[in-house]
Amino acid sequence: MLHGFDISAYDSATAPAIDFVIVKATEGRSYTSSKFAAQWRSAKGRARHRGAYHFARPEDSSAASQAARFLSVVKPVPGESLWLDLEASDLGQAGTNAWAKAWGDYIRRHARGLTSGIYMGSGYASNGTGRGVARHYDLWWYPQYPSSARTSTWPRTFAPWLPDKLTCGWKEPDIWQFTDDFDGLDADITRLTIDRLAGGGHAPPPQEEMPQGGRERPGNRTPTLRNPEPGDRTRGGYGVSREERGRSGPSRPAW
Repeated sequence: MLHGFDISAYDSATAPAIDFVIVKATEGRSYTSSKFAAQWRSAKGRARHRGAYHFARPEDSSAASQAARFLSVVKPVPGESLWLDLEASDLGQAGTNAWAKAWGDYIRRHARGLTSGIYMGSGYASNGTGRGVARHYDLWWYPQYPSSARTSTWPRTFAPWLPDKLTCGWKEPDIWQFTDDFDGLDADITRLTIDRLAGGGHAPPPQEEMPQGGRERPGNRTPTLRNPEPGDRTRGGYGVSREERGRSGPSRPAW
């Protein structure tokens, strides 16, 4: 399995040296992480794969406007991944669902060839908020914490708890965020290879021999939420971003 971390302004400006790093870029209508530029630049040389994420604030403005600003900040290139962090919304389940689908569709239209994904917990993935979103994103990134204790050990198996009935369209997640305290960092694992992580989960096309023996490059193609935070109208996220929660705030629930 590949090991990875997701980082934000609360973390070091130097990205960890690891298989993959996903960096917070933007939030809502106007926020840009103060450390994004440094972390993004650092991740290019220190991680085998880098991705960027946007923390959704559906009640702030349209999905298209938030996705457009996210792309303008990140300036992604083929081989990278782009993620929507869906944790909080004041729009209700139907409104949030439509907003999330529109965000994914915008990324697919305007960032062709890049992997798109959504960070979504068990609450959203099993109710109307996440219904059918698999048709609008390539990958599902799932938070579920078997323990709230600090750890420095990577899981040996990919076995997150999942609710009995998923509405999102996926049978299982592609990336599992198993803790928010791997020596102070959010940590993730995936069974995807780097090529498949960069290719939307799909295996790269077979390489064909070229005349002089060269090769063509492949194309780029939980348990019930505990202690929900204020503002979480759809009961599937925390209601506040990582920056607002702070490292000294309440521990994140397993959801």
